[in-house]
Amino acid sequence: MSAARRIGFTVPSLFLLSGAIVLLFLLLLAGAYDKRPLNQIFFLEADTHDIPNAPDNICHWTLYNYCDSREGKNYNCRPNNAAYPFLPQRNFGTETNIPRDFIRSPRRYFYLSRFLYAFYVIDLFFALLAFFAALLATCFRLAGYFAAAASVFGLFCMSFSAAIMTGCYVLGQNAFRDEGRFARVGAKAFAFTWTCVVLFFLSGLMLALGL
Repeated sequence: MSAARRIGFTVPSLFLLSGAIVLLFLLLLAGAYDKRPLNQIFFLEADTHDIPNAPDNICHWTLYNYCDSREGKNYNCRPNNAAYPFLPQRNFGTETNIPRDFIRSPRRYFYLSRFLYAFYVIDLFFALLAFFAALLATCFRLAGYFAAAASVFGLFCMSFSAAIMTGCYVLGQNAFRDEGRFARVGAKAFAFTWTCVVLFFLSGLMLALGL
């Protein structure tokens, strides 16, 4: 394959991987800072008004903590704790008025939410690896194989992350709703995560076509 054609497929993949890297950084930093635009990203919001030690109205969960809600954004976030478990009875230090599914299946929520953080870090690693390998691929064909492989591995890990995230927080949403409480998954966190899956897929495809 000519160098021009290889570059023609590699350059678009760089833009795709750049997008995935930016979105993954936003996901990993959301909750660590409650400033724009990070304060708009959370994984679940739910009504916790009569749960002791919980926010009086709506609570937002992130990868680092839980936060109050102000105008639909994260506010007054608690101290950062990486891989923060999504488990209300542990988060608030009480089982009073906690939805029953969290009490019945605590390990499910605990491990899914903690594994999610680790897999986001792995996803970011593969995205960066594929990006820098793709940069080299504009000059060296062998680097294109490495970039394509990294992008494919990233796709598998990112797909697993998206599945974990969806399973964990949709189950949590349903647990709150089953108790008659308002709950809704975070639209931006879900959109960013699934967009990353698409970006990894397209970048891997472009890199493979450029080999």
